[in-house]
Amino acid sequence: VNASGGQSFLHKDDFKKYGIDLVFLKPILKNYAQGAPNFVAGLSIVDVLMHNDPSVIKGMLNDFNQF
Repeated sequence: VNASGGQSFLHKDDFKKYGIDLVFLKPILKNYAQGAPNFVAGLSIVDVLMHNDPSVIKGMLNDFNQF
């Protein structure tokens, strides 16, 4: 399992010949309250942790596309 950015240098065929299924994950990023009038996308996980309840964070971590 790798983040989607790994597609540029990790190739599924290279892993498949050793019996390994390589899977990429791309998170589905949604807006959340940040305590400011305008949402700023792409900040760190620290920002997410500061502004969301644990149950919301858990949902965010499980919200992704797999390919």
